[in-house]
Amino acid sequence: MNPIKAALSATALIALTAPAFAQEVNLYSSRHYDSDDALYAAFTEKTGITINR
Repeated sequence: MNPIKAALSATALIALTAPAFAQEVNLYSSRHYDSDDALYAAFTEKTGITINR
């Protein structure tokens, strides 16, 4: 494949791919430390993404 076709193919793939913007994250963990809660709260405050536990 020549470089022009490769560049056009890559551009088409990027342009036609829908971005995923999650507003929440599901977290599965056996850890239950107070420090984790502080970390999750800071993450949510900084990104606006909520963490479901």
